[in-house]
Amino acid sequence: MRKLLSTLLFASIFGNSQIHTTYLWHMHQPTYWGETSQNNPNRYQLVKESQDLKMSGGNIYSDGLAHPLNDLEQIFSLPDRVNAYQYQPKNAVQSISLYPKAGAQMTYGGESELM
Repeated sequence: MRKLLSTLLFASIFGNSQIHTTYLWHMHQPTYWGETSQNNPNRYQLVKESQDLKMSGGNIYSDGLAHPLNDLEQIFSLPDRVNAYQYQPKNAVQSISLYPKAGAQMTYGGESELM
């Protein structure tokens, strides 16, 4: 990595060229329960679907436990999760707004239906 950065810096200084970078912030939540979705049989359950089924008595298997075993409400109420999905992206992009060519990209892949 250092060698790559050194090469880019050398090329920038002595090659009279500009270096452009980009930043992609990919917000993807893991699949908490890999059961087929009841709403769309072509994909896994989304977080909200898993939690709704669990709370309504669904997703109970032969072990007698309601799945997923994770406490999804507790997970998604943690400050880092709340910040990451509500405030931090805006604040991060705002922090580079002084630079006229600055920008960022963000994707919300996977679990798009959050609680």
